[in-house]
Amino acid sequence: MPNPLFVLILENDIADFELITHELDRFGFAARYERVETEVDFLARLKETPDVILADYSLAGFDDLRALEVLQETGLVIPFIVLTGAVREERVVECMKKGAADYLLKDRIMRLGPAVQRSLEENELRRQKVGAEQALRQKNVELEEQYREAQSASRMKSIFLANRSHAACSVEVIRAKNE
Repeated sequence: MPNPLFVLILENDIADFELITHELDRFGFAARYERVETEVDFLARLKETPDVILADYSLAGFDDLRALEVLQETGLVIPFIVLTGAVREERVVECMKKGAADYLLKDRIMRLGPAVQRSLEENELRRQKVGAEQALRQKNVELEEQYREAQSASRMKSIFLANRSHAACSVEVIRAKNE
């Protein structure tokens, strides 16, 4: 886990922001917190590659689903946890389908530390998996190249032996004619 952790928080209520940061501090995270309220500020902070993103369900002109879309458009793989004071089951399902790591009610803020920790661990496993898959693909390319080289060498050997055999037969035919 990165130390200090960079937590980007999309939140328009300063009291909720302080509640979130207090809970993460209480859980034991050494973290740097940045609060943003707009899509423009969110995009700017994404360039700093936060370790985790906590997003309020709804901000003025910018919401959790749009933030998820923006994150995915960047190609960054960052855990995204939605926080809300109220919940509609359809919205939870939609956020999870679009890539949110978790969805928490603000009145259950005590779950935030474990949720952040779990999402960071899962993200690290995902990164390791992607790295292993890339290494496997690279190794496969290398092995295919070695296989092609071995096939080429085998063909060249066969041609050489065929030519040598042909040359030996030709010498014997010439000797037989000369005798």
